Amino acid sequence: LYIEVPQFWNEIDGTPWSEYWGDLYFDAADVAIAPDLEGFLSFYDFSGVEFSASRDWGNIGGYVQLLDGIKYWFEDSCDYEWRDDYVDNFYEGAYDYWNCGPDAEVVVVGARPIDDPTAYLVLVQVQITSDFDLEALEVIMDTFDVAEGYLP
Repeated sequence: LYIEVPQFWNEIDGTPWSEYWGDLYFDAADVAIAPDLEGFLSFYDFSGVEFSASRDWGNIGGYVQLLDGIKYWFEDSCDYEWRDDYVDNFYEGAYDYWNCGPDAEVVVVGARPIDDPTAYLVLVQVQITSDFDLEALEVIMDTFDVAEGYLP
């Protein structure tokens, strides 16, 4: 996985993600990056990004099903605001915007590669706590990429 983040987001966890989704077992490449990783993984009002990619997620459907399937992560603590289309030079998909408090917003992108839509799906979650994080979101969306040959 490749992604550009602010320099001071220097705590990194690249542990692969393996889990059951209903009766589907999946493996995913995963990286979480934040200035305070424990805070990011525990609370919405900590900046950071988690970026994952899996070939197995195609077995549950497409990027819309992926986004719908993770809504429960946020529903108890955040207000769902909207979903919109996502497209760049390499990926197409959708993103959900969540309001998680006065200083906590979450953007979650589900996407697939345009040139090979069935190869894998990606999930990018960015937690925004300041205007600086909005700039980081732009860089993250412009740079995330997957070296498909290295996916589990």
